[in-house]
Amino acid sequence: MNMIESITDQVSEMRSAVNDIIFEKTLLESQLKSQNYDKKETEKDLDGAKGAQEILMFVARETQSNIEAHLSRVVTMALSAVEVEDENVPKPPEFIVKMVERRGSTECDLLFKEGDREQNPLECSGYGYVDIADYSLRVAYALLEEEYCSYEVRKTLISDEPFRNCDPKLQYKVSEMLQMISNDLGFQQIIVSHAKGVNIDADVTFHVVKNGKISKVSRIE
Repeated sequence: MNMIESITDQVSEMRSAVNDIIFEKTLLESQLKSQNYDKKETEKDLDGAKGAQEILMFVARETQSNIEAHLSRVVTMALSAVEVEDENVPKPPEFIVKMVERRGSTECDLLFKEGDREQNPLECSGYGYVDIADYSLRVAYALLEEEYCSYEVRKTLISDEPFRNCDPKLQYKVSEMLQMISNDLGFQQIIVSHAKGVNIDADVTFHVVKNGKISKVSRIE
């Protein structure tokens, strides 16, 4: 092999190597372009996900705020309805609901507000205000079900001695409150109670007397 042939072979090998490098470069550029496109699409998806998350967080905050306001309003309305003009009986407290973040989850605080002080209802004054709050909170919850659930909610409450701790001075006001819940909110209420005053405004009242194993039921006209 002469020198020219040797040089020709070297040139041919170099040209082949250069072509391989060019091909590899083209392939890398194509891959880089594809990766850049994927990156841009991923960034778009990420921006969209962040936007959706912000919307969901906004809706969640608004929903929580609406629930807080609804529960607070209904229960406070019921408590206000049993206020009596008696200096020996304190005025009913305001009822407050607060959604708070604790231990990575949302919890619900139920509070009585008396003046500037907020505290656990069980630590407040008696007179049966806790019983009234408990009962009206169930009413408020049923109203929430009716608003937010897809199924039909039957607005009927059946309770056994819901006002067992109510002061006798409040019982006739409790009866008025129950009538208000029935008329204004459309609830049917079936209540078993030894407190005679709570049935003053009832549409129908039955008197049950148990004699041994036999119960006698009579309708009070």
